[in-house]
Amino acid sequence: MTDFNWWKNRATWLVWIHYNPETHWDLEYIKETLEDAVEDIENPFLKDLIDLNEIDWNELETHFD
Repeated sequence: MTDFNWWKNRATWLVWIHYNPETHWDLEYIKETLEDAVEDIENPFLKDLIDLNEIDWNELETHFD
């Protein structure tokens, strides 16, 4: 595990930076939005570059307190 600006990884940090989730419901919406966006990508090379499993959704939830 590599720290990235105090986050588990770059993917998790990017969700925090770009979406700034404040609730569990925000995370659910973001996750669905990203899943839909990846499904819509037609270029297989670009699609292969994106791994939503890299995002640590549990870590993001810990920052709501």
